[in-house]
Amino acid sequence: MDLKAFWLGWRRDIVRFAGLCLVALVVGLFINRAKAGAKEHLLDGLDADLDFDEPRGPRRTGPTWTYRTRLSPGQAVSVRDLRGSITVEPGQGESLEVVAVKWFSRSDPQSVRLVTVPTHHGVAICALWGDHGEGRCGPGDDDYKAGNAEDNDVGVEFTVRLPRGVPIRATTVTGSVRIAGATAPVVAGTVDGEIDAATMRGPVRAYSVNGDVRAAVHGFADTGAVKLTTVNGSVTLELPATLDATVSANTINGDITSDFPLTTSSKLVAHHASGVVGGGGRRVELTAVNGSVRLVRIPSPTR
Repeated sequence: MDLKAFWLGWRRDIVRFAGLCLVALVVGLFINRAKAGAKEHLLDGLDADLDFDEPRGPRRTGPTWTYRTRLSPGQAVSVRDLRGSITVEPGQGESLEVVAVKWFSRSDPQSVRLVTVPTHHGVAICALWGDHGEGRCGPGDDDYKAGNAEDNDVGVEFTVRLPRGVPIRATTVTGSVRIAGATAPVVAGTVDGEIDAATMRGPVRAYSVNGDVRAAVHGFADTGAVKLTTVNGSVTLELPATLDATVSANTINGDITSDFPLTTSSKLVAHHASGVVGGGGRRVELTAVNGSVRLVRIPSPTR
């Protein structure tokens, strides 16, 4: 059989196969990019053994740990955890209050240390696993090393009472992050859990790998970007009705809906929406792989 006859007889199957290969390549690149975007801000500097044990048997709790400090204007708070949820709520006055409770089944709760590191930029609060010297605490990703959680089922639940005007960074690996009543920029992240963050003055960056990501930004403290990313879950962002931003939304397995005017398009199996809202400017980036993307307009307050 000559090449012409072969092409005429098999061209439909060849084109179909090439199309499937291209789809697989695009999907793979999109998923890897989304995972990298989420993990870049979660796992940099973690350096922990993530093969930790899940609690077996009845779960017990240890004594309550409490930390209080007064913060100056412009200082920020960073809370870093490996296993356990972080809840942030409005505080009273200018003092920060952090309450932590260890939970465990069979491991020694003393194997996890709760450490505070004050700096002129604010304060970092960290949960560190293993012996002294196996972990370190600091406000930045490169400053935090969780330690060794192998053969250890201890977890830590943090509750943070945040003063007005204080930026918060809260990240964990297994557990949810919930931030309510913030009044300054927010960074929130987890690998396995949900993110739910609300602030009166953004911007917000929030990341998950396995979990929904929701954020509500009622106003802005600077021109920074808003970026929400998840791999397995949906993304929902609420923004003020009077918004100036350049928006980009992407998903593979899910729909994109927006209360703001965006132009939608589909390429192979991916869905994309983008547009300039108001005067443009700050970037709003929403990314999901297996889940929907929603952009919601917050109604203007009535007088």
